[in-house]
Amino acid sequence: MGFDIRCTCGRCAISLRPAFPQLSLLCGCEDCRQALAWGAAQGGRSADPLPHLFYIRSDITKVKGLEFMQPVQLRGEAKSTRVYCTTCYAVLAVDHPGYQDHVFMFFKGHCDTSSDLTLKPSAAIYMNDYRDKPIPDIPADIPVLQSFQDPKDQKRFCALPAEPAEGQSLRELIPNMQPLRVLNLAKGAAV
Repeated sequence: MGFDIRCTCGRCAISLRPAFPQLSLLCGCEDCRQALAWGAAQGGRSADPLPHLFYIRSDITKVKGLEFMQPVQLRGEAKSTRVYCTTCYAVLAVDHPGYQDHVFMFFKGHCDTSSDLTLKPSAAIYMNDYRDKPIPDIPADIPVLQSFQDPKDQKRFCALPAEPAEGQSLRELIPNMQPLRVLNLAKGAAV
């Protein structure tokens, strides 16, 4: 059985070869929270105070609703490209150069999936970006990383196998979607 990521209105879906998420993190970074707040302001699901990220192998076998998918970047210098459904503003997938086209990320609760998402977070990252009070409770057994810039931390929590894909990667799929939209949101700006 494969793995599906679907938007909340049912127009878009990405099917992958049988796989399970390989990594789970909690993320306090300003960009993730701003991107989810922007989607919520467009009609998507409410933004989580501390987004729960999942990483899965980028091996896409089937796509539904490509015409409703739009890659979005927060700013012109952005590294992350988030794929939204233009109807319900669910975030289907996130690409970043650091993923080296082997995996992509999605947000728990901001799309629907066909898989069990009980994989425990390995760490809470970028907590130095988290300026809201109170900070959400993080279980004591989950390491809290303030900046996540240390290569040792990245290697420790993000060592994902680079298995060759048989299907299409997210990065290969993005040019076939609607044109890239750059929001030009100021860092730290409320949405």
